[in-house]
Amino acid sequence: MKSAQQEVFEFFVNMVNEIVKECFGKPNVRKEFMDFVIELKEQGRVIKRGDHNEKELEITNELMAAQAFIFYLGGFETSSDTISLLISASRMTVITEDLLSF
Repeated sequence: MKSAQQEVFEFFVNMVNEIVKECFGKPNVRKEFMDFVIELKEQGRVIKRGDHNEKELEITNELMAAQAFIFYLGGFETSSDTISLLISASRMTVITEDLLSF
């Protein structure tokens, strides 16, 4: 039996693999998150130069899947917070109207 963590990992890796396969060699006109990550992968490596050293990171499908997962979680939390705020604000308006009508 697979753990939930393994299933989520496999889902995101499979999703990234499908997107990369679909987009490979096509011009990226949409400029979405995955287009930028695929563009980085096509460059092969990312090099960060510091004051006294240089670090290099190879872009793999697993790294792309991890970035997609973080991007998804960040968007989910932001959206759910916004919806919660709107529901709370609309409820407060109803309560305020009820209090003012007395």
